[in-house]
Amino acid sequence: MADIQATDVDAMQKDEIEVDSLDDMEDFFELYDMNDLLVIHPYDGDMDEHVLEEVRPRYVIMYEPDAAFIRRVEVYRSSHEDRNVRVYFMYYGGSVEEQRYLSAVRKEKDAFTRLIKEKGNMALTITHEGAAPTDPQEQFLRTVNTRIAGGGRLAATAEPPRVVVDVREFRSSLPSLLHGRSMVVIPCMLTVGDYVLTPTICIERKSVRDLISSFKNGRLFNQAETMLQHYKHPMLLIEFDQNKSFTLDPFADHSFEKSIKSADDSRDLQSKIVLLTIAFPRLKIIWSSSPYQTAEIFAELKNKQDEPDPVRAVQIGLGMGEDPYEQQSFNTIPQDMLRAVPGVTAKNMMRLILEVRDLREVSNLGEAQLDEMVGKEAGRQVYRFFNRSVFEE
Repeated sequence: MADIQATDVDAMQKDEIEVDSLDDMEDFFELYDMNDLLVIHPYDGDMDEHVLEEVRPRYVIMYEPDAAFIRRVEVYRSSHEDRNVRVYFMYYGGSVEEQRYLSAVRKEKDAFTRLIKEKGNMALTITHEGAAPTDPQEQFLRTVNTRIAGGGRLAATAEPPRVVVDVREFRSSLPSLLHGRSMVVIPCMLTVGDYVLTPTICIERKSVRDLISSFKNGRLFNQAETMLQHYKHPMLLIEFDQNKSFTLDPFADHSFEKSIKSADDSRDLQSKIVLLTIAFPRLKIIWSSSPYQTAEIFAELKNKQDEPDPVRAVQIGLGMGEDPYEQQSFNTIPQDMLRAVPGVTAKNMMRLILEVRDLREVSNLGEAQLDEMVGKEAGRQVYRFFNRSVFEE
């Protein structure tokens, strides 16, 4: 190593190497302070977000207001709370430019409003732990009947759970939700109750609006009495609307003029429910916030219970000699037409359906015959409806 010496070329290169102290770098490259920097940038869509993150301005002046860029500035301000960002618009008041900006903001607001409404009415796909098991072994274990005493043999069945549903209940979404939970929905014309879950459990389903009307015409007391006569565990299900508050007064007008009347109606409904429970102590009341919760409640009530018999459920409440299979073959369209006739209520409509064959026979009945079937006042209204002249009197 001692014998190695630098050549003349290496010595010349060593003299050319200098050390820069970088003291005057800002003056040499003419760098500006960020507080004094002024950036003029046109609107460029998604690139505006990168410009905001790179420049990080404190003041934003828009020569022409743009709704999309304003939303990007709002996102920038929310992500940089330590920077006091101020935004200024430049436009002539009362000009077409101002109206164009206001129109864009109005369209954006209407779009969000429509989106919220569409999302509220959109069909939901429910996938949760309460869904039916897909594993065959787990499905078999769930069907094992453990309610056997005295050392009896275990009984297992591969049949899915069954629910007997009144055909009038198919106007609601609950039967579809029960079917979605792997339950067999058996439609029948039930005289007592709306849903039969087990041989001992019968449920009468009421919405808040139906509950109020049932209390007014006294139909609910008759329905509760018939359920107590034929079932060991009768239940009243009060189901609320999932899009409304979970209160007894969801349809009330909360304005100042009607707030006192709405509170009185709510207290009156609560007092009627209390009187119902006093009159029928065995009647259980189920509160449900939505049809989805009702389906979960039904699944819990049917857990490890015996399956209902559809034939017996139809026969309960019928008179002697009435054919239960004939009840299941009724057409719902004539029933809807008969329900619209003055004097026909849900309480006396079943008597008319059992006594007559069709609507033509109802229209040809005399007033005395109608009085025997539906009562004097209701029979007079039905008779006058079918025998009224089409011409003005």
